[in-house]
Amino acid sequence: MGTFFKIAMGALLAATALAFQAQAQSLVMGAGQQGSQNYGVNSALAAVLSENGIGINLESYGGSGSILPLLNSGDTDLWAGGAPDVTGAIQGAEYFGGTKLENVRIIARLFSTPIGIFVKADSPINSAKDIKGKTFPWGFTAQPSQRIDSGAILANLGLTIDDMKPVLVPSVGAGGDEYLAGNVEVGFFALRAGKMQEIDASVGGIRFLDLDDSAEALERLKAVSPTAELMKVGPEDKIVGVSKELDVYAFNQVLSVNADMPADVVEKIIMALYNNPDKVRAARINQDFDPQKMANEITGLPWHPAALEVYKKLGLR
Repeated sequence: MGTFFKIAMGALLAATALAFQAQAQSLVMGAGQQGSQNYGVNSALAAVLSENGIGINLESYGGSGSILPLLNSGDTDLWAGGAPDVTGAIQGAEYFGGTKLENVRIIARLFSTPIGIFVKADSPINSAKDIKGKTFPWGFTAQPSQRIDSGAILANLGLTIDDMKPVLVPSVGAGGDEYLAGNVEVGFFALRAGKMQEIDASVGGIRFLDLDDSAEALERLKAVSPTAELMKVGPEDKIVGVSKELDVYAFNQVLSVNADMPADVVEKIIMALYNNPDKVRAARINQDFDPQKMANEITGLPWHPAALEVYKKLGLR
């Protein structure tokens, strides 16, 4: 009986140790609020990583203003999000309290994300320049870099938030809710976010508005968001609210980690995505992912050295 008890206890302790080891190997991946584009991007990537033997716990924190400080402190391990967010965090932008988050590194460029402004399909607003004086979501306290993105769009049109009637919201998702409630006339959202289908169905159709592609307008946009660009979308992209070719705002999505992430973990993450592009693109929101562009330089953002070593082996650097 004593021998059996010892064997049983030994097996139990071994199983417990293995469980704790497995738990310790799981990574915490940050994500925006459910229904947001950022949640969709991170949940899709988490699924691919999990299928390739990398334990992932996906945690929704609301926005980059919450996630990036946690990534910097090591309380979150990785997060996919906008390059403007990461730039602001590393440079110590005002919306991160002026503190430079110096422990954040990028390990991959993922794809460009189109963002635009939209109105109801039957709105009398026919040009983006007609939006002056209209109600518009603003504030984005949980996603502070969205003030950069939305501000850059306004700058492209020769406007600032002072030319609009701001409706204060904590997040882009909350701005979508205010649009649904009829409190916002000009919406601001990622074109491929799942929320757009809900909004489109609820209000009887929406239209995204065309931005100004002139050199002067692009210069104004980049003065606010240096890493951003204009991106062409059209009916072939099958995006709600896009019935003709348009120029919309776009920024790079990057995968960021804590600077102390071990090199072997960085390599596993990169290779899981690099070797499974079709699975990454299976989520429509990630459809522009190209593994050959994972090492593309993003102005002003520091790379994890282990990532650069992986890309050298792959011939991408």
